[in-house]
Amino acid sequence: MVGLSHHLASYDGQNSGAPDNNSFSSLSVPQLTEVLPLTWDVTSDTIAAWVAGTIHLDLLLLKSVAGIFINRILQEQVTGLVETDIIDPCFIPFVRRNTVKTTIIKG
Repeated sequence: MVGLSHHLASYDGQNSGAPDNNSFSSLSVPQLTEVLPLTWDVTSDTIAAWVAGTIHLDLLLLKSVAGIFINRILQEQVTGLVETDIIDPCFIPFVRRNTVKTTIIKG
């Protein structure tokens, strides 16, 4: 995964105008390849979950469908592993292991 930084900038929220150099702090984060497998089973969904978890934010996924269906029933909440083609196979295990609160909406 080339091009991902070892550090993320975090705005401190104290300035109402444009952020300056004093408004950012560097967060040391593990390299993406240290926490996600190098496989086609990892897509932008799981990478987005990694970013959200790293900066301690909830994740909102915009998908072409309304959410995850089991037996043609839209699930309001998924608390365990399910087979779905809506998100990649690594996504649910990752968000559960890292407690990343996720909402999927249709866009």
